[in-house]
Amino acid sequence: MTTESVVRILVADDHPVVRDGLVAMLSTQTDFRVVGQASTGREVVANIEIARPDVVLLDLEMPDLDGVEALRQVTAEHPEVKVLVFTAFDDDERIVSAVQAGAQGYLLKGSPRDKVFDAIRVISQGGSLLQHNLTMIVDGHTGIEHAIPAERVYKDVLTLWAASGTGYTPTIVVGYGGNWGENYWYQKTNVWENERLLTFVPRDVVDPRSRRRTMVPDDEFNHIDIARICKQLTDA
Repeated sequence: MTTESVVRILVADDHPVVRDGLVAMLSTQTDFRVVGQASTGREVVANIEIARPDVVLLDLEMPDLDGVEALRQVTAEHPEVKVLVFTAFDDDERIVSAVQAGAQGYLLKGSPRDKVFDAIRVISQGGSLLQHNLTMIVDGHTGIEHAIPAERVYKDVLTLWAASGTGYTPTIVVGYGGNWGENYWYQKTNVWENERLLTFVPRDVVDPRSRRRTMVPDDEFNHIDIARICKQLTDA
């Protein structure tokens, strides 16, 4: 998926009013497309084949087949599909099970709509939410390769990270929360003139992004903050 792609979303909740509200909310975003709905866990699994979503917005409280079990089946049969758990309670014990089963993160149903939009965009591009990163660390992952989606980190995160011994090797090309490192080079250099690059990336991909580049202030480039946070975590 590229940054220009439309994110295909399957909305799964057993309450029709909630589903309708989510669909209406998501439909306000030009880069989102709701391709299916599900009211039971079994419908979630079945509709993956039909709708081919990029992201499933999944309630854990589902009839017929529990949300966590539906998630396990989805990730086993369609590992390319990203799942964002949408729950009413942050103390729901199933959240940990859902993350262990392959969910990229979770949000509370009371979250602001912009936070929901951002979370969907993040996980659709291969990122995850901070809660998921910290759960991975607690579960014993030896390394995190994607940039953690946080503007700054505090003592609790630094302490946990240091005690875990987890390695951190983020890419600066993808940095959520601001313009990516990739865009930095479009703005600062004439990328379309780089003959070596053009042996690896087709000109019809390079030209639209670099010749018609978006210009932003330097403090909008988030890869600089990513590098700063990386040093903090490495030094912790």
